[in-house]
This record gives sequence, structure tokens and C-alpha cells, in this order.
Amino acid sequence: MADALVRGPGYRELRAVLRHQDVHAPDPLYAEVLSALRRMWAAGDLPAEHVDAALLDLVQLPIEPHASASLLRRAWSLRDNVWVKDGIYIALAERLQSGLLTTDARLAKAVREHTGVELVQL
Repeated sequence: MADALVRGPGYRELRAVLRHQDVHAPDPLYAEVLSALRRMWAAGDLPAEHVDAALLDLVQLPIEPHASASLLRRAWSLRDNVWVKDGIYIALAERLQSGLLTTDARLAKAVREHTGVELVQL
């Protein structure tokens, strides 16, 4: 998501999805995106003003946040195949019977191999 917000890989695809579909995410999304943007900034790959612009875009995106507490058990059950934080996204997609949007090739592979969740890979 952070890459897409700074007009990197997946930017156009993300914008198209946001125009045509309801998008839901667990509440940790915002902190995770901010952490990724900070890493880009600290590495010298992204100026602070671009981080500011990306954060403004993030909070204005039509994303419906969901509390993650009720998703923890399912996320934990996926621990052998994905990071627990990724399991929270999978658990939400399962609960909503919706697709999972990702730019992460490793996560996409795990979703295909270990869940019945539809994948929307950017």
C-alpha cells in the first residue's frame, strides 16, 4: 500500500480498485503504512514532504477500517504459512467473503496455496 501511495508499483491498479469497489482493511493498516513510509524516508528514498502527501492521501482513501481483535484467532491459526500481521488481513477477507488486495508477492503466494481467499494482486 505504501508503494502505491507514493505512485510506485500498483498505484494505477490501486486507484482503479478504489474507484470501483468497497475497500475494507484491519485497523493496523494505517500504522503499517506509516512504518513503511518511514523506512523509505530513513533510507533516503522518499523526501519528508512526499511522506506527508502520502499520509494525506491515505486518510482520504475510501477504506472502511475494522477492529482487528476479533480476527486474532484466525490470524494465529495461519501462523505456519504467513506472518501473523498478514493473517489479520486474510482473516478479514474471509470474514467479509471478499478478495484480498496486495502488492506483496510472498503474501499472494501464501494466500493462493493456503486459503480460499480470492486474490487481487497489484
